[in-house]
Amino acid sequence: MLVCSVAIAQESPKDSLGNSSASTSSDIEKGRYFWNTQVILIPCDINGKKSNQSNITSLTREKFYLIDIIEDNTTGDKALIKILNYDTTTQMFKERNFSGSVGMEEYKKLDIKAGDLGSNQRYFLAKIEDVRKYAQKMVRHEGSIAVGAISLPFKYRPQKNHSDFSGAFNFGLGAGYQFPHYEFSKWTVSILAAFTISTVNLDSSSAQKNQSQLSANNTFNPFSVSAGILFQYDKVQAGFFVGLDHLNSANQEKYEWIYQDKVWFSVGFGYSIFSISTGKASDDNKQ
Repeated sequence: MLVCSVAIAQESPKDSLGNSSASTSSDIEKGRYFWNTQVILIPCDINGKKSNQSNITSLTREKFYLIDIIEDNTTGDKALIKILNYDTTTQMFKERNFSGSVGMEEYKKLDIKAGDLGSNQRYFLAKIEDVRKYAQKMVRHEGSIAVGAISLPFKYRPQKNHSDFSGAFNFGLGAGYQFPHYEFSKWTVSILAAFTISTVNLDSSSAQKNQSQLSANNTFNPFSVSAGILFQYDKVQAGFFVGLDHLNSANQEKYEWIYQDKVWFSVGFGYSIFSISTGKASDDNKQ
């Protein structure tokens, strides 16, 4: 099962921050990031002036907002950041982004996600090299059109006293919508409509008329319409589909195929060689 998305634009190779391969500090942009591992953070004020407080260590997957680049010709440029979005039930989190002395109950009432901590907001400096190596920018891809070839390896036809589970050749086109996703995530989800030509074999158990006229090889090619959802991790795909088959009028009148226009279910797996990340990319710059 191969599904590829329609590319909207081609972009030059980027590092883990979504930037070009140049090595200057100016390449690192403002916006939302998260840490892939632990790094040293140096407490400072909103202007990047170091405080007398002890350094702290970032948490893996910790989200932060890069506010500005502080130039430092002596020890190297630094990124001025603030830590974002904490579970306010945890005392440690309060101490990491809030410098005030209020208790937990008062702290919980603050609009943390909107960054509304005022003069009590804590700020930190991080080495530019640490941001470059160990941080991931939160670039969000908008939804896009997904198109590609569809082939489902089997179909299950639930029918009272005539349920059927069989493999059959079928091939056709699938088209749909790939939902928005972050660039760092290897997971994507798409909804698809598929139109395929199938191969079925009629026998005495599936034909209600003229069974005596069926030969040893009774292969027919009904037209199939289906809809489904496709999950993709990196390039590995798993799709779940529901559809129906329609035999042409002449053959249906002659044999009365019992599965004509009846619902079937299918699961497909595949490796999408041609699948690419698509959709207009935009920085998630919410603070």
